[in-house]
This record gives sequence, C-alpha cells and structure tokens, in this order.
Amino acid sequence: MQVPNSIENLSRGDHLCCMYMTEEEHREILTPFIISGLEQGDKVFYIVDVRTAETVLEYLEHAGLDTSKYLSSGQFVIADTRDTYIKDGSFDPDRMLSMLKSETDWAIENGFNALRVTGEMSWALRDLPGTERLMEYEAKLNQFFPSHKAIGLCQYDMRSFDAEVLLDVLATHPIAIVRNNCYDNMYYVPPEDFLGGTRAETELYHRIHNLEERQKIEEEREKYQEALRQSEANAKRRAEFIEAIFDNAGALIVLLDHNGYIKRFNRTCEEVTGYTAEEVLDRKIWDVIIPREEVEATRAVFNKLSCGQFPMRFENSWKTKQGGSVRVAWSNTCLLDTDNEVEMIVGTGLDITESSMVEQARKREISCLEEYSDLTSTATTASSLGVVPLSQNNYQAFQGVVEELQEMLDQSMEQTVYKVSHNLSDKQRKLAERLGILRAGPRDVVQAYIQAIQERTKGQPKKMIRAYTDEGRLLLIELMGYLAAYYYNQSLGD
Repeated sequence: MQVPNSIENLSRGDHLCCMYMTEEEHREILTPFIISGLEQGDKVFYIVDVRTAETVLEYLEHAGLDTSKYLSSGQFVIADTRDTYIKDGSFDPDRMLSMLKSETDWAIENGFNALRVTGEMSWALRDLPGTERLMEYEAKLNQFFPSHKAIGLCQYDMRSFDAEVLLDVLATHPIAIVRNNCYDNMYYVPPEDFLGGTRAETELYHRIHNLEERQKIEEEREKYQEALRQSEANAKRRAEFIEAIFDNAGALIVLLDHNGYIKRFNRTCEEVTGYTAEEVLDRKIWDVIIPREEVEATRAVFNKLSCGQFPMRFENSWKTKQGGSVRVAWSNTCLLDTDNEVEMIVGTGLDITESSMVEQARKREISCLEEYSDLTSTATTASSLGVVPLSQNNYQAFQGVVEELQEMLDQSMEQTVYKVSHNLSDKQRKLAERLGILRAGPRDVVQAYIQAIQERTKGQPKKMIRAYTDEGRLLLIELMGYLAAYYYNQSLGD
C-alpha cells in the first residue's frame, strides 16, 4: 500500500486513524480531509459525538468553503453516533459494517467517486453494550475498506483514551496520523492475525517481524550510503580529471556563452596572454583580448557560430597583458541546450605566431609536440588521476586512433585539393566521444597525431610534408575542441 504524504492525498481503500491532543490539531486534520473529499467528488459522511454539526460546519466555513450546496445535494452528511455506532443504545460491529456498505453503494449509485466516512470514537468510552468489541470492528474495517470504494478516518482523542486502547488503535490502522504527522504504521497488524490467535502471540510475532524489517532497512540504507559515498568519490575524481584535461591540454581552450562572455579560460590561455582566468572571466572576449582592428571580424565569426554554423575554423590575434599579440589558429564547435539552441561555444586554438613569421618553425612543430607528449611527463600527470597514457593502457585502441587519424589526414588533403566532402567534422566528433569514454586526454591525441603524421609523411617531399602539417594542425585543434566539449558536457552531468 502506498502511504499518502498528506491527508489530502488519500486513495479508495485507505483506513486510517487520527490521534490528536488539542482541538486545533483536530481542526487541522479534519478540515482538509472533508474539503479534499468534496472537491474530488466523494460523498462525505461525518459522524459527530462530542462535537456538534455546527462546530464541524464552522471548521469548513472558516476555511472559506460554502457548505450549503454540498448539504443540499446530499454530498455532505452529518450524522449522530446515536443513529449509527450506538443505535438502540448498543454497538454491533457487523450492523455498523452493513450500514457502511449501504452508504457506499448509495454513493456510487448516485454518481459519487467514493464514500469518505469519519467518526468521533468517544462514544466507546461510555461502557455501553458491545463497546468491548471496538477493536474487533477496527480490525474488520481492514477487510471492508480495501474491497469497497470507501475511505475511513477514525478519530481518537489522546486526552480521553487510555494508552492500552491507543496501542490497539495503532495495531488496527495501516495509516496513522498522530498530531498532524502522517505515518506508514509499522505497528499495524493485519486483520487475520489480529482477530486470530492470542494477542500476546500476535504482538510478539509482529514485533519480531518489525525488528527484522528494520534491520533490512538499515542494511539497505547503509548500502545506499556507501554507494552514494562511492559515487561522490568517483564524481570528484572525474571532476579532477576533467579539470586536468582543460588545464593541461597544451592548446588554448576558451568557452564563451551565447553573449560572448568568457566562461572558461584554461592554463594555456593564461600562459600565452599573461592574463589570469580571474581577470577575464565573465567579460566579453572582444572587450579584453581581441585587438580593436579584429573585433568586427571576430564578432562576425561568433555570430555565425551562435546561429548554429559550426564547426568553424579561422585565425585571429589575441592581445597579451604585456601589450604584444599572438596569432592563433582556432577550431570552434558549439554545445546545444535542451531546445537545440547554442548554449556555449568551445574554441580550441594553437599559437601559430612563430610559424606565421618564420617558415622554419614548421620543422620544429613535431619536435615541440613530441616534447609536449613525452611519455614520462604524461605518466606523471596521469598517475595523480589514477590513469595512464592510452598507448600504455590500451595499445590496440591507441593504434586504432592512429589509423583513423591517418585516414582523416588523407581525406582532409582530398578535400583541400579535389574539393570533395568527407564530413570530417562528424567523424572527429565521434572519435572524440570514443576518446572520452577511454578517458584519453589531449596528450594522447597529440601522441596519436604525431605517429599518424610521421607515418603519412615518411619519404614524402618537403612540399607534401608542409601540406600534411598544415592540414594536420587544423585536424588536431578541431579534434581537441570536440574532446574539450565532450568533457565539458561530462562535467555538467556530474
């Protein structure tokens, strides 16, 4: 049985008690019970004993309910215990159950969703004939309500009933409302057990059963907490890994929101420009590091990206804090929100200042990349995060990446020379996702790129080597951009 989270969310078949200590608590329980029933199309049947009908109506009118239409239509009925529980001056559980069945049948036949009945149980304190069968009646109600379109709330004033009786009340109600709090009653005893055997045996059995269930709950809770602790630890490690990916990429990585504000500025950006992340975050990129003469062109590229035209490659200059400038080759991609609109722009760039000025810098490019991807430094960085270079951890997967990069280099050359399309951006995006799943970093990408370009340019003339190097550089930064985007999305998922 699903326990309601409040008195207003009951279901047909529910049988509950309310145990209250003050008149205010009584009003706060009964008012929503009655109003929610009327609003949901139930017939509400209230049986008064120590209170009057006027008191109950005052509860509802104080809450702003016009009771006249419900009373005149017969949807709301207030009866007296002398006409119900103790008719003819005695109490008979079976006679009362028969009356509840008749009331339920009438309610359904007249278009109501259910019968919602509540009674003040103080009549049982008068020592009338049959009142000793009160708990028999309560237990039988647990057979009646689940098989009928009815809801029952039994009212017990804790100031009037003995503790022994209230213990039995708890034993016979699956749902207990105690002083405005609704509980899944762990002390409830099913009617077949309550009515059969001795009370001591039944109570002992259920107390042992509750101990066993409590132990199971505690064990499950501990398992859940341990799983939660492990999940939090893994999330922290993933966050540290992703942070290292951004800061140790070797490439410039900058994230802009859809208005051009800088949201991420990695360590390489800091080293190249001299600005710290704190100095540029949440400032528009063209207000900080784009030279005035290039602002218009940069904004034009940004606007195209914001409109979903990505990926996109271009070059521009960045101002340094010292007053100089660097030339950067960029590959840009975008992250989309749930409405498929551009939410973030990821720019991945390489400082090409020297290679723009001096042709000989091309010859140093691979040696610089080799130094960056040196296995010793890579292993040192990775070991702090519990990972090792992909070439060592999964050589077969690493070789697959190398082969795929070789194929992309050839296709990129074909696109440039023969003007054919190979949809390289989609292939790079898929490769970046696989690299991310393998927990590969930028150094792994650079290492694979070096091997791929060395194998492709081996024995080639200088002109072909330069062409492969130019195409390879663009492929490299675009692949790094997709990898950065993958890890950024992973960080949002954590």
